[in-house]
Amino acid sequence: PSVREGFLREANFLLNLDHPNLPRIFEVFEEKNLLYVVMRYIAGKDLFERLTEGHKPDGTAVPLPLSDVLAIADT
Repeated sequence: PSVREGFLREANFLLNLDHPNLPRIFEVFEEKNLLYVVMRYIAGKDLFERLTEGHKPDGTAVPLPLSDVLAIADT
């Protein structure tokens, strides 16, 4: 229950914010005991895709260049 309440509190707080560095949230609702947040689509790769796209043939990760890390942190 506390996780659910925290989720709803944060989602409803973000619902009232409009800032260029935050995704715009349009609606928060519950259906069949599941919580949903409807937000503006942001084109591009997510952080997981960025972190996993540079793998060597043996499966080990290639670190992101410092310039990419700084650009991600700055957005």
